[in-house]
Amino acid sequence: MKITEATIIIENYLNQTDNNSLKKIYQKYLSIFEDLQNREFSDEELNSIENKLDNLNLNSNPKNQKRYFKRKLNALTHFLMSKFSLVTKGAYLALGISLGTGFGLALGTSILGPNQGTTTGMLLGMVLGIIIGKYMDTNALKNNKVIFINQ
Repeated sequence: MKITEATIIIENYLNQTDNNSLKKIYQKYLSIFEDLQNREFSDEELNSIENKLDNLNLNSNPKNQKRYFKRKLNALTHFLMSKFSLVTKGAYLALGISLGTGFGLALGTSILGPNQGTTTGMLLGMVLGIIIGKYMDTNALKNNKVIFINQ
C-alpha cells in the first residue's frame, strides 16, 4: 500500500468517527504519513515502507478500533525507528530522564547510602539524563531523523 493510499484510508476513518481519542490517533497517522511523503527515500526503502503499511492492515474494521489502531501506530513508529533511525520529537529526552533517574538512584544509594544517596543520585542522574537526551535530540534534528507528530 502506498503512503497516499494509507493517507486516504485514515482520512476516511477520521471523517467517520466522533470519538476524540480515536481522532487523535488518526491525526498522528496523518502527520507521520505527511512527514514520510516529504522525505527522500530510495526505491528499496520506499518498498519496505509500503510493505509495512500492507502488514498493518489499515483497511480492517476491528471491534475495538482505538486499541487496534494505537497498536498499529506503535508498530509503525517502532519500524521507522529501527529501520530508518527516525525518532519522534523528545524521544531521547524521555529515554535520558528515565535511564538517568534509574542509574542515578542505584549509584547514589550504593555510594552515598540510602538516606542521602537516593535523592542526590536521582537528581544528578536526572540532570545528566536531560543533558544527554537533549543533546541527542538536537543531533537527531540536525541529521533530519525526527518525525514530528501532532499531539
